[in-house]
Amino acid sequence: MDTYPSTSPDVRIKPVSRKKSRLQPIRPDALRRTQTGFGSGDQTKAVQILLEENDRLKKELEQARKEIFALREENLELKKQSRGGPIKGQSTFVTSSKPTNNGKSSEDSKVNNGEKVCNNCGNGIPANNYSLHVIYCEKNLTECSYCKMKFNKADLDNHIEEERGVYQDLLEAVIKGKTSDIQTMYEHGNDIAAVDPSDSSENTLLHIAVKHGKKNTVELLLKLGLNINALNKNHESPLHHAVSIKDEQDALETLEFMLLKGADPTQKDKLGDTPIEKCKRLGKSSLLMLFLNSADERLPTPSMNFRM
Repeated sequence: MDTYPSTSPDVRIKPVSRKKSRLQPIRPDALRRTQTGFGSGDQTKAVQILLEENDRLKKELEQARKEIFALREENLELKKQSRGGPIKGQSTFVTSSKPTNNGKSSEDSKVNNGEKVCNNCGNGIPANNYSLHVIYCEKNLTECSYCKMKFNKADLDNHIEEERGVYQDLLEAVIKGKTSDIQTMYEHGNDIAAVDPSDSSENTLLHIAVKHGKKNTVELLLKLGLNINALNKNHESPLHHAVSIKDEQDALETLEFMLLKGADPTQKDKLGDTPIEKCKRLGKSSLLMLFLNSADERLPTPSMNFRM
């Protein structure tokens, strides 16, 4: 049976005592620890974990660099092979004249000591690894569309950039007459029609090649499409520069070649001089005689009177 407090006047009910609350506001730093789950000790541990992870990644990166270096070495050997040179450690492979199982000859029949020649990279591969190598090779190797060399896909952009060079590389090759370097840079995208912004006369590469008496370079630049009658800022054509070549024999050969290729001997520069008049002014009689003996119908009959 339930009992209830008496409501008799003689019974005094004590008031309920209210103790002071011990709850305190949460401090911001404690809230942050609660939200992140890290105290100061946990933070130190987390930093240590990150440092260890960083060290591990560094080691993996170093290993990857070593592998890339090894692949580049292999690519250099592949270059030598494509140019006709032997690859290190590779013996000469003999193509079997016997038909394969299906009665047809195949590149895969090139064997030597249990090796097969990969059609993609040209390397000799152990027969038991050949199938896996072909999968890897076709997935990772690609061909430069300019020089047809084989490269790892990851290295192709670097190869093109290195072979293309910059304008200063092209300029140096023109001055020194390095025609093979010019051809390589052109094939990989260097602009042979560009003009050096630091050259106040705005000479083309053809002007520069002529000025330095590099006949083979002149021939190559014309073959690659440069205009033989291009004018610089002073309205000088490459033929004007040919007259100024210091070595007389180089000047004669370059001048004769350019006239045969259609250089205009009547073009006037800002001073009003044609290449013939420039010959007179410089006192170059041998070059003037070359103009006199030229069969170019555009040429007036020049006098031999030299002017200073």
